[in-house]
Amino acid sequence: MIYRMLAINLDGALLSSKGKAHKLSKRSLSEVVNKGIEVALFSTLSYGHAYKIAKQFPGNVHIISNQGGFIAENQTQPIYVKRISESNTLDMVRLLESMDCHIRVIHEEATFANTIHFPTQVSSKIRWTSNDYTFYTQQYVESLTEYLIVEPISPLQIDVYFENDDDQIDAITALRTLFDNITISVDPEGRMVILPELVSLSNGLHYLLDRLQISMAETVVVGCHDKDVDIVENAGIGIATANATLAVKNVADWITRSNDELGVSYVVREVFRKQQPIEFLNKMKTKRT
Repeated sequence: MIYRMLAINLDGALLSSKGKAHKLSKRSLSEVVNKGIEVALFSTLSYGHAYKIAKQFPGNVHIISNQGGFIAENQTQPIYVKRISESNTLDMVRLLESMDCHIRVIHEEATFANTIHFPTQVSSKIRWTSNDYTFYTQQYVESLTEYLIVEPISPLQIDVYFENDDDQIDAITALRTLFDNITISVDPEGRMVILPELVSLSNGLHYLLDRLQISMAETVVVGCHDKDVDIVENAGIGIATANATLAVKNVADWITRSNDELGVSYVVREVFRKQQPIEFLNKMKTKRT
């Protein structure tokens, strides 16, 4: 099988646990790109975060960010954007601000958040979680509702942090009852995420592959988080890093080293080192026909 796409979880597979890109990882991806193989970095985080990392790597890698809601071809060219409407955003924020919660309205260019004083342990979790948006502009306001009335926003997603689990359950029930065309999930760290309907990493990757005329069978996926399960399971080769969740490991074809042990570089060596450049393979195919 000829593999034409390498898709990698940016945050848990490619970057180290300290959020750094190793020089050997950069060299490995350069080898893949130079062979004409497409590279896509996917992330549940924002485009701003993904872009800051992706531009460190040689070649025009693709970005699938915001859990599949924002796709950029060659890093900077948006080809797919799925948003929450301005009216729904305002109404949801108005409802949420009646509760004790920290809200982040996330656009590809900036995050807009309300100021709220939680106990120290909750504030620390919001500020330092690996899902924090520290890579691009953040604007804090006393009332997001008042801000959105003056400056309407159609965001990619809305993140909400609650001090009280019961409040979170009540909010989810109310939002699902009152609003269509959204999906709501809660990650292991307690962050509630509101996305446009049908947004997922799987749908995002399939959209990019269709555009590039590449099949899943020609795709190698390196995943580590629960949200990666579907694309790891259905890839031509689905690979889990050693630091991946059990759900990902259970569906993977094999397990590589952890992100801190340069698992992606190992994948490149084992899968792509002997594969000829795509241009050469296409020439050989043409000559045979």
